Amino acid sequence: YVAASAPDAIAANTGIQSKAHELGVLRFEQQASVHQLLREYRILGSVIAQFVNDETKTLPIGTSPSEAVVALTRLSDAVFVLLQMTVDTFVGKYTEQIESQTARLEGFNRMVTHELRQPLHNAQIAMDLLTQDPGADAATTAQYLDLGRREIGRLADLIRMLGTLARS
Repeated sequence: YVAASAPDAIAANTGIQSKAHELGVLRFEQQASVHQLLREYRILGSVIAQFVNDETKTLPIGTSPSEAVVALTRLSDAVFVLLQMTVDTFVGKYTEQIESQTARLEGFNRMVTHELRQPLHNAQIAMDLLTQDPGADAATTAQYLDLGRREIGRLADLIRMLGTLARS
């Protein structure tokens, strides 16, 4: 790549793209941060710059310093392209994970909403029946009260379970 004249040669190299992608997946699986990735590539850039500096000292006299600058520029460009591919993959994996977690959370919220509505609705019906039928006999009134208490107890149990789940 350094000797090639095409500036986009490294970006078109599928082998290099594949390795940068693998690195992004690996660092995601290792739970690294974007800041760690950027720091690692900054260190790589520094190592390459030092290598080019050391190598230019061994070049024969009369070698143009601009050739070393061109080589270093191409290497820096290559590091940037690799960084971009790695970070894109890394962020893509986190985006997939967030989307998956969001979908699961939305499903859980729908289920919880349904489970809370059912006993609440039943308790409301029991209370409505109590107020709509003030002349009901003691057995019917007790039945309505029992239904309301059971459903309120069910709601309390559900809320306790949700509290336990939220703490774990």
